[in-house]
Amino acid sequence: MPALHDEPGQPGRADTRPDEEGPPSMGPAAWVRSIPVAARDLLSGTTRCHRDLVGVELRMSDGRTYVPFRHTRRPEARWSHDHPPAVIQPRFHLEPLSPRWRRLHALFRVVCIVTTPFFVGLPGFRSKLWMVDPATGDFAGLYEWDDATTARAYAEGLSRVLRLLSAPGSVGYELVEGTTVAEYLRRSTQPSSTGTVDAA
Repeated sequence: MPALHDEPGQPGRADTRPDEEGPPSMGPAAWVRSIPVAARDLLSGTTRCHRDLVGVELRMSDGRTYVPFRHTRRPEARWSHDHPPAVIQPRFHLEPLSPRWRRLHALFRVVCIVTTPFFVGLPGFRSKLWMVDPATGDFAGLYEWDDATTARAYAEGLSRVLRLLSAPGSVGYELVEGTTVAEYLRRSTQPSSTGTVDAA
């Protein structure tokens, strides 16, 4: 995965981490504690799924193309603006899921809905695009968080869990500080042959 070589601490800095140990993480214990908040927000419709960008080919900063199949978003009124926001893109490959096994891929997309309450109630969560690379079967998320510290902690915790389920060496993530998902896509996404992407 490519890294942007801006100076540390500067807006737009990207940090990519391979399958390795990292800083303190926000793991399963924190995810479980967030469930009551998530349940309240999901049942009330405060946090909900959106159709924008679903099915649109999006080119990421590493040059790979992913297609979102779900977009979960917390309303902007619930976002904190005390710190610059951050974007993370975790990536992984579930070893049993070959791209040609379409039914298993469809089943996974349904099953992964169950994971929603484990992150949408976490402090600092803003949004997530759930994505798949049709060519390889790799999955990825594109999250937006209130700040880089929380984003990194979540990405580290998620990576530790994904390593237990994924093909060896396939788990990693990109962290971009001082940006939103819309800004990230404006910089890294190129229009596909199916039309122009509007990331705003």
